[in-house]
Amino acid sequence: MRSILLATALSLVALPALAAPWVIDPASELSFHGAQAGDPFVGTFKKFTPVVEFDPAKPELAKITVTVDMGSATMADSDKQESLPTSDWFDIAKFPTATFTSTRVTALRSEKAYIAEGHLTLHGVSNPVQLKFSFIEQNGKATVDGSAQLKRNDFGIGSGQWSSDEWIAYPVDVKFHLIASKK
Repeated sequence: MRSILLATALSLVALPALAAPWVIDPASELSFHGAQAGDPFVGTFKKFTPVVEFDPAKPELAKITVTVDMGSATMADSDKQESLPTSDWFDIAKFPTATFTSTRVTALRSEKAYIAEGHLTLHGVSNPVQLKFSFIEQNGKATVDGSAQLKRNDFGIGSGQWSSDEWIAYPVDVKFHLIASKK
């Protein structure tokens, strides 16, 4: 259940700001995907703030920071939803946000594909994370899709009966879909 993370991706997220200012569309999404007793579950973060400088012609100059409001996590299952903010899981009273900060962005061999390396600070723990993403710009709009795989136990998520992977799998995929427009 609620194995969550984020990841912050979070997520993990990348939108340009070097060439021109970009505005992130509220329809952008940040989600986490895990498994409970082998059954998949999905949650979303309703509030996250990417601050990004990115030029696809010069990815090495990119700077990406994403802050996720952990209290904005939602799930369709009411039991999971109620458990997310507790000390067994996100413990939002102590750790209200998660933050990803890039240290390096590189282009991959396939066109329009990149990897952002950096650190995710989640639940008071900071670990290296790699975000793979695509960046497609067309007619003044950018679409960014990407993901990262985290292990919830690497961040101390899931305590007590949830500390093992007997019921809730350790791996959690964080996915994002961003839409941005030039100002």
